[in-house]
Amino acid sequence: MRLKQIRALLCVLCVYVHVTYALSTTNPTTDTFPAVFLHLSDIHVSTNSEKYFKKFGDRQGDLKLFSEYLLNRIAPRALIITGDLTDSKDYYGAGIQQEIEWQEYRQILQDFTDLGGVPLENILDHRGNHDGFNRVGLRGSDADYFATYSASGIRGDAAKRVWAHLVVSSSSEIVEDNKNDDSSSLSTLFTLDEWKAAVDKQQKKDVYKLCPSTILLGLDFSEEPAFKNPINFLGHAGADVPDEIRSEILKINKEIEQYCTQRAFSKTSSSFLPIISYGHYPLSTIHHHSKNKFKEMFFQAMDSMHSMQGAVQALVDVGTTSYWSGHLHTEFGERLHRAHFLPNTTSCCLDATPSSGHQQKMMVELETGAWKDDRRFRIAAIDGGAMSFTDLYLHTASSPNMSHRRKDGPQREQQDWVDHFEKNGWGVTVADADALVVENVALLTWPVDARYSPQPAVKEDSYKEGTVRVLVFSFCDDDKDKDTRVKNTESIEVEVDAYLPDGTPLLSASLEMQQSDLQQHQEKPFKSLFRKKEENNIRKTMSSRSPKLFTAAPAVTVSCGASQPDGGCVPPAEFVGVQVTIKSGRSSIGRAIEEVSQKWPVALSCAPLLENKKQQRCWLAPALNTPAPMGLTWLEWFVLLVNVPVLLHAFFLLAWTGYIVFFLIFPRKLSQNKLSKLITSLHIKNNLSSTFSFRIFHQITWPFKSLLLIASVTSAWQTILLFSFYILLCPLYFTYLHDDAASTIPAAIFSFGILGKFASPEGSYDAKWQFLATPDTLPVAIANLGCGIIPLTLWVSCVVGTHVLEATEEMNKVKKSKEREKKLFSLPQLLSLFLILFVNYMLIYRHLFVFLGPLTIVLSPGVAWMIPLAVALAIGVGRSRRVEARELAEKMK
Repeated sequence: MRLKQIRALLCVLCVYVHVTYALSTTNPTTDTFPAVFLHLSDIHVSTNSEKYFKKFGDRQGDLKLFSEYLLNRIAPRALIITGDLTDSKDYYGAGIQQEIEWQEYRQILQDFTDLGGVPLENILDHRGNHDGFNRVGLRGSDADYFATYSASGIRGDAAKRVWAHLVVSSSSEIVEDNKNDDSSSLSTLFTLDEWKAAVDKQQKKDVYKLCPSTILLGLDFSEEPAFKNPINFLGHAGADVPDEIRSEILKINKEIEQYCTQRAFSKTSSSFLPIISYGHYPLSTIHHHSKNKFKEMFFQAMDSMHSMQGAVQALVDVGTTSYWSGHLHTEFGERLHRAHFLPNTTSCCLDATPSSGHQQKMMVELETGAWKDDRRFRIAAIDGGAMSFTDLYLHTASSPNMSHRRKDGPQREQQDWVDHFEKNGWGVTVADADALVVENVALLTWPVDARYSPQPAVKEDSYKEGTVRVLVFSFCDDDKDKDTRVKNTESIEVEVDAYLPDGTPLLSASLEMQQSDLQQHQEKPFKSLFRKKEENNIRKTMSSRSPKLFTAAPAVTVSCGASQPDGGCVPPAEFVGVQVTIKSGRSSIGRAIEEVSQKWPVALSCAPLLENKKQQRCWLAPALNTPAPMGLTWLEWFVLLVNVPVLLHAFFLLAWTGYIVFFLIFPRKLSQNKLSKLITSLHIKNNLSSTFSFRIFHQITWPFKSLLLIASVTSAWQTILLFSFYILLCPLYFTYLHDDAASTIPAAIFSFGILGKFASPEGSYDAKWQFLATPDTLPVAIANLGCGIIPLTLWVSCVVGTHVLEATEEMNKVKKSKEREKKLFSLPQLLSLFLILFVNYMLIYRHLFVFLGPLTIVLSPGVAWMIPLAVALAIGVGRSRRVEARELAEKMK
């Protein structure tokens, strides 16, 4: 009997231990605080700030102000800077690595720490194309200033293509106890090795507190080796990068699975956690290298024009939540956003969404504007596995005025905003016409914006039905007295309102403030990677300035209206507009203010009431099937849809094919009949005609008519054909790829790549002769075709055609040929030649001269030599073929 009791007791004990361990490895999601991130891009620290001050203002000074007044109130888990940290240009615009710019950038990092309270470990900066202009060595070498001065370089990530960090949201002392002695205890970012060491050190006790909430995946698509501008614009993903991405995420998932398997996650995602990937280049501007170099050189246009390929496909396959980038400076629109649907889903058209009724998941691509241009920054959060964000602008006395292409103009006209700006010297606006921000910014974290949902890692049961969660970031000046700060916080009232598509109010509710676990964590002392004396400064600035979380679970009862075939109710709308109102009893301008957020489209869920089938209860919910339309312009939609390198290849080949067909082959075919004689007769007849309009018309169309005339002269046509293929196959220009004293022979730049002596991306800096297939040379080749080859071909045909035409007997009656032979060109021909020269100078020559030096203009067989060759061709062919043209004119009689 006693033995049975012992066995039963042991069984109960085993069950207790098992349940206790299971609970310890479960990270409850209902009590977690959203993980906040900050995204900046294209800072362009420059030594030419004074030269461009009127256009771009004091970008470094505004960053210091941003650090002091905004950054410490955002309190991000990670500060992500996606490239172009420095401008890397001399006074005239030529690419050059300047250590003084990197030293200024290092000072900015120190301001982020001293004034903004963000430790160096939490700063994930990234290399852009400007950061590699004219860099002699490979990434991570002694010549790479990024490796010396950037936060990522100090961590040792400068030479990597792919790297990952795990975000641990817990504010427990466990996080601090498990960080290395030389790291900041405020940092909650771990590499996989650091996380494994922390878990082993914890010995499985309270391991759930170390379970990550987000994976941050950095991707360096910068050119390698890095050349001068303008042949350093597109991103480059090596053939092995997709496998690196898949391998990195798989490795992380395997490790997390051992201790955090009880975490709820979407079964349709290949990742346990939401993945935020980031890089400098939008995915559509990345050239995906192939192992077949011959195909990459000549048949790149045969690849898919869609951006879903290579590294992009790998990101989608692993269930990436979002990809953040910069680079394009909003030149193609303010909202360069795109939804890349996961496998087995499709999207074909502008604002098109997958067919409803099926569970859809998508990766959201978000490009942000440049800090350099309009002081733009992005606040994002991960809550319940869902990513939400809001884009904002900082306004100062020296910030650039780009209001002509932004929607925040009405906000800056509000009297409260004007008073705040005049008193404090700065202000913030939201990139949305419906918002008004004075001192507080609201971010709806749950349910997530329906335009960017459903997302792969969204946990559908994270919060109870109808839950609404809003983060409020307060940018007002804190009083010295902590009690006063608490009173200011308590004076904030937050309300949420939902509107039907026609503007009719649907529901309204007040939100309650929740305790922020971030505050407790930030009050703890920690060490800094810079200097120990910074500890007190950061702790002082971070206290009580973190964002506040407000929650509620509003619902509304409405009539069913129409009924579905199965007897269920029809919801009032699929999506509703949700807007947050913040009422502050006290403010820095001395009066109460009322601020409103942008309107987020959110899905509406409804269910019939059990006690009354004619009514239904509706609440706000995350979109789980079909996303809401993004509302993009056609240009914003198109830029991120196509793969730009493939598009450049296709356009180049199509343009050259069209040129050869319509300017050479087609005129040759037509010239074999009596069309040449007809054109000659009509041109002479209209020159003799007294009707001025007809004469003008035939003069305008003369270049195209002359193509037919010279095509009828075999030797002239063959000469122009040879000239065209010479331009196509010869080097565009010769130039030095770097300002390297060791470089003695310039590289040859062709339309499809570069032939030169430079380092191999796969090895150490051991320069050797090789051909690098790259689409970065195609923009110059396409501009050269449109501005040089085509107009020069028409000009040569006009000159030679005139010689052919004047050799006829009818034209000699109008104007004696001896008088014409004394002149090489007529006045209109000289003016047109000067116009072609001017256009090429403005678009090509002066840029090559400034960026690559005068030697490039001198040694440019396919660019600057074209005009002298065209003039020589016109003189030689025209004069030498005059006798042959007269014989042809005799045959036309």
